[in-house]
Amino acid sequence: MAEMSVRYKAYSFQRSVEFRVILPVEDTKTYRPHPGDKPERFKTLYLLHGYSGDCTDWLYSSRIYKIARDRNLAVVMPSAENSFYEDNEETGARYGSFVGSELVEVTRRMFPLSDRREDTFIGGLSMGGFGSLLLGSRFCETFSAAVCLSSGFILEDLAAGRAVQLEKAGALSRLNGLFGDLERILDPSDKNPMYHVDRALAKGMMPRLYMACGTEDFVYPANVRTRDRLLAKGADVTWEEGPGVHEWTFWDAYIERAVDWLLTGSPDGRTDGGEGNHA
Repeated sequence: MAEMSVRYKAYSFQRSVEFRVILPVEDTKTYRPHPGDKPERFKTLYLLHGYSGDCTDWLYSSRIYKIARDRNLAVVMPSAENSFYEDNEETGARYGSFVGSELVEVTRRMFPLSDRREDTFIGGLSMGGFGSLLLGSRFCETFSAAVCLSSGFILEDLAAGRAVQLEKAGALSRLNGLFGDLERILDPSDKNPMYHVDRALAKGMMPRLYMACGTEDFVYPANVRTRDRLLAKGADVTWEEGPGVHEWTFWDAYIERAVDWLLTGSPDGRTDGGEGNHA
């Protein structure tokens, strides 16, 4: 296995950015290097951090290194500040375009990653779960599946003035600058994941979705509402829930189930075509 920190000058920002990569460069059964004349092109998960996090969160707080090693999966982890993976043209912080397009192109040139849609996934927790649905549907030609763990589906709460946790964190003023007029935040807009979901569904290219949330998590009601809307629209959603709050104990357990779902179609790692629990 290789774990790398990469810095390069990103076109999306015209400045240097950092991201982390996990690459299973050896055969995980024999621990011998893959043949150098024609390296295997790896299935890849672009894994997104949450609010106040960065590209190291998953490495330091979860078992993603072992999960990737055992399943021969490449994982790319960018930093996106507190952007909700949106493009902000006023400030030039184009994190949506960077993660959903430029980062994929750049990492495919740097590393032996598959360029096939069926081998390319996106996932994240909290703010990163919001970003996973947003970018998975926005760039539906690139991603075949998206993982949304305890997702920060905050738009409805922002519109209704119910975003208590964000208010406590002093984040509302920053989000007003990011999303614009909060009273119109639910209007059809490229800031809203559902706008891109509708477009992806119309193309017949909506990624399949894995969603999981702890039943004691403060974002649980918003996740249930989002799940129900997605199902009503005809999206392919696998839903799981269990005891848990908004913390790494839950995410560490469910990222393993999510990766197995990505690779086998089942969160239990079965290869019999099982699809888990569709809510």
